Amino acid sequence: EFRRVLFRSLSRIRSPDATLALATLAVDHADPETRIAAAERLVAIGPQPVMPMIVAALASPDNARVNRAAEAIGRLVEPGPLDAQLVGALIAALQTQHMALAGDGTPEGSTTATFTPSGGGLSVGGGTKRVKVPVRNDAVLETLVAITGANFEWDVAAWQTWLASRESRADEDLRRGW
Repeated sequence: EFRRVLFRSLSRIRSPDATLALATLAVDHADPETRIAAAERLVAIGPQPVMPMIVAALASPDNARVNRAAEAIGRLVEPGPLDAQLVGALIAALQTQHMALAGDGTPEGSTTATFTPSGGGLSVGGGTKRVKVPVRNDAVLETLVAITGANFEWDVAAWQTWLASRESRADEDLRRGW
């Protein structure tokens, strides 16, 4: 109940700071119901001023935040003409690279000796290392499919080609009106 009162109050204030607070809750709050409620209030007051901040969250180094931002965008975007920049940002976030810890099972600082008939070797180090891991963002794909009506799954090149063809058609339509 407190959250509902808070959200209603923030949406009635209608200041940039209050709207930014709602956007932050819609993307970053740990509770999914809180994120949904904040997004609903943004829809009621108009999310346009905070969309750049939410779209920027698609480039976060935190994969969970990328998906939460996509979920928020899916709730905030109204049916109608597609925003090519928004769709482009979603396509760019479809598959991202994130740092993760990986190890070979040996303790850090260990030494391993290998002997074979053709020679041998000595390995020093072991332990965990930070590596880049490609990640598919399910919420980004769901949002792309929902707002575009297209589905190229994880094929980033196909999504980019589709978007370029939509943009070129829009240019042609504009020229016809001259």
